[in-house]
Amino acid sequence: MKPPYGRITAIDLNTGEHLWMVPHGVGPVNHPAIAHLELGRLGHANHTAAPLVTPTLLFVTAAREPDIPPEISVYDKSTGEYLGGIELPETPNSNVISYEHAGRQYLAVATGGGRFGAGGGGTPPELVVLALPVAAEEPNA
Repeated sequence: MKPPYGRITAIDLNTGEHLWMVPHGVGPVNHPAIAHLELGRLGHANHTAAPLVTPTLLFVTAAREPDIPPEISVYDKSTGEYLGGIELPETPNSNVISYEHAGRQYLAVATGGGRFGAGGGGTPPELVVLALPVAAEEPNA
C-alpha cells in the first residue's frame, strides 16, 4: 500500500469538493530501507486521531509512532499546511478541547489509559492542560 497511510481531507460541505488533503502523522520515514529518501510526512495509520476546529486552525491528535512521540498536530485550516506539533507525554485518548478562564485560552486532552492503561501494562490516564501564550501587550505610546 502506498502513502499517505493516514490523512486529513478538507471537504466543502456545500459542494462536496475536496479542498485539500494532507498526510497526518510522520509514518515510517525512519525505516532503514527508506530513511535516505527524505520522503517527508507519509501519514500514520492512526485510529485515535481526533480533531478540534477553530476559526483559523485545525488541531488533531496523533498517536505515538516508532521513534516519534505522540502529539497534537496543528494545521492551517484554510490550506492544510502542517504548522507544528505539541508533544504529549502519552498517546491522546480523547478530542482536544479548548476553553477560556480568566482571560487565558487553554487546550486540554486526555492521554494514556485506554485499553492499554495502567491495568493492562500501559500508563495511567492523565489530563494534560496547556495554556496558550499570552500576547505581548503593546507599550503605551
